[in-house]
Amino acid sequence: MKKIKFLTVLAAMMLIAPLSVYAQYAAEDGENQPSVVDEFFRSDPKQQADEIQGMLVGQCGALSLIVNERSMAAGQLDRSRAEEMLVRVAQYVGQKGNDDYHNILSNAIFECISNSKDVESNVFLISLFGYFGDNRDSGRLWAMVEDPNYADAAIRAGANIPAFADYITKDCHKSQGNVEYKGAKAYVIGKLQMKEMEPMIILWLKGADAKTQVDIYNALYELDNPQSAKLVQKGAKKLYKSKNAEAKIGGMKLLVELKCEEALPYLYKALKNKNREVRRAALDLLVPYANSEMCDMVVKKYAKKDAVADVAKWLGDVKDKTHVDYLVGLLSSEDKLTVEEAAMALGKIGDPDGLMALAPMVGGKYKDAVEEALVESPGEIVPVLKKAISGSDEQVIGVMRILVKRQCYALNIQLRQFLMYQKNLEIMQIAYQTLKYVVLPGHVSFLKEQLENCPEEYVKDVQNAFIVAMSMAQPQQRDDFVNNMKYVPVEVLPRYYRVLGSFDTETSVRKLVDCYNEGIDKDEAFLALKTVDAVKYQEILKDLKK
Repeated sequence: MKKIKFLTVLAAMMLIAPLSVYAQYAAEDGENQPSVVDEFFRSDPKQQADEIQGMLVGQCGALSLIVNERSMAAGQLDRSRAEEMLVRVAQYVGQKGNDDYHNILSNAIFECISNSKDVESNVFLISLFGYFGDNRDSGRLWAMVEDPNYADAAIRAGANIPAFADYITKDCHKSQGNVEYKGAKAYVIGKLQMKEMEPMIILWLKGADAKTQVDIYNALYELDNPQSAKLVQKGAKKLYKSKNAEAKIGGMKLLVELKCEEALPYLYKALKNKNREVRRAALDLLVPYANSEMCDMVVKKYAKKDAVADVAKWLGDVKDKTHVDYLVGLLSSEDKLTVEEAAMALGKIGDPDGLMALAPMVGGKYKDAVEEALVESPGEIVPVLKKAISGSDEQVIGVMRILVKRQCYALNIQLRQFLMYQKNLEIMQIAYQTLKYVVLPGHVSFLKEQLENCPEEYVKDVQNAFIVAMSMAQPQQRDDFVNNMKYVPVEVLPRYYRVLGSFDTETSVRKLVDCYNEGIDKDEAFLALKTVDAVKYQEILKDLKK
């Protein structure tokens, strides 16, 4: 594992038990780090819960790369994906019944913050307390309010911590209401239903900047005092009319909370705003109310000039299948953002024709957006990948990048053909690296042939694929495989050692011990034996000849 500059403590403090065999080997090399994250996001909800527990008390190498600039630059792990993973961990700890992990995560985060100068990452880590923090964290969180870099985040993180009410009350009384970070404190006052503080935060409105006004009006809405209802409505309209984008967006959100469908005219009007943030916020707020008629109206009336990309994104967000042809047409636009948003929207919608329109674009000018669209799509992408993999070299490489992030066993045959007949060395190298993402136990015969005959530089890739395939097999299948290894030529037997070490059966460990004792590449055999459970197989390991 490469050394990391940040969150090393978080990884170390949570390093208690290993993940699955798949994750163990996926995390072995820096270039394979994304597989742990991507495998997690492909799993079902129950499996996700199990994986979160494993990551919390287990192997956190992939998460630790969250701010490793060198790895990020090399494209080894997308920061947003790692952050989302950590949010999942925090959410899991915050769920009822998972209290045992609270102190582990809390202490790890605080120690990471104390050892880092990366303000952005520290702010993110502080925000995690909003998912699992409780009164035990209140003192240390409040102490961070003294640092202007972290004060706002630390206060907001306490919005679900009852003890924060006492800290804010004392702070306000001590300062006679003239406090700092009024917006953040108003936010907590609203969330914790500190109704006695309502008169004070109303006074804070005088001279408040746009962001603080948004927080205060939202807090008043949360406190739900009928006597303040008119003030909140007036404030929402005032914010909506503001030329400040943040205030206007805050006003729109509040109007939707207050008026629901009656607020739609305000949102339609905002779709003509010159500010993209305002337009996109309005479209986001329209999502719950979207239907085919609204989609048709938005496309015809508001998809103008630079707003076309915004509307394309929205059609994907609402998964509108009535405008797939429209989105396909946008793929030929000269505007880069429009093409990217149209591609992503087609991926979200998952319509077969829309997805197939992306096939010629795999590996092309807009490869990042197209590949992400296909990776995340809920639709059937096998036909798309089969078409793309029969195209140019760039398309082939693009398909393999997709396979790294999204397993697709149906592509196994095509990939095997590349390994047997490909003359392009770059594609062959990538094909070997991708092999582990398309294999199943039924592919063992092919893997056996590859492992015994592939060039030395590809041995580790084939071993990785073998390990993944056999991790899905039953223990008896693994034992049967070991028992049939008597026909394997002695000179290639060491290539199997690392694979046997992953089997976790008495038969496989005994085979490794026998190979070691017989002197068949003792060093490789010993390295493989170091990976097995020494306690579980201590009786067998006692037979090792010194």
